[in-house]
Amino acid sequence: HLSSLPLIAARMATPASAPDTRALVADFVGYKLRQKGYVCGAGPGEGPAADPLHQAMRAAGDEFETRFRRTFSDLAAQLHVTPGSAQQRFTQVSDELFQGGPNWGRLVAFFVFGAALCAESVNKEMEPLVGQVQEWMVAYLETRLADWIHSSGGWAEFTALYGDGALEEARRLREGNWASVRTVLTGAVALGALVTVGAFFASK
Repeated sequence: HLSSLPLIAARMATPASAPDTRALVADFVGYKLRQKGYVCGAGPGEGPAADPLHQAMRAAGDEFETRFRRTFSDLAAQLHVTPGSAQQRFTQVSDELFQGGPNWGRLVAFFVFGAALCAESVNKEMEPLVGQVQEWMVAYLETRLADWIHSSGGWAEFTALYGDGALEEARRLREGNWASVRTVLTGAVALGALVTVGAFFASK
């Protein structure tokens, strides 16, 4: 995929509207794609995060993947993304993640899922989807989750919970959020399996 790397980096450089959300999504996806060796050179997610929010989301995403790697990799593998089905899959799984109401742990799961979808797109040589998935992530955050984020203390609260300087009380709250994610992931993986079975029979 080396020849397409500059193209992917260019697609990740999204225009500046809703700066907090858009920059956060671009940084996190860029960070995860670099981590997996899909992107190199200048662009979002390169080097240490200067923004404490970006730093906190990267750390939370890494913690999430460490805790739930097997469960979540099952989900990513089951989705069998195609350009025609990607947006529907994205919305179905995102809706399932937040079915019981948002919390910060589920929000981290959402970011990790979006980045996994981008990685899967690159892996399957569908690089144009990377920019599209980021747009869907931004739109979902701004339309479905913005009110909850605002009423829960905004991104500053997330940074306090998941950032480097998180206090002991914040760490206990995080544990509660992760426990909730474990439950919801089981549902999302079950949904992934159902989606796959449905697609299999539809293609027959």
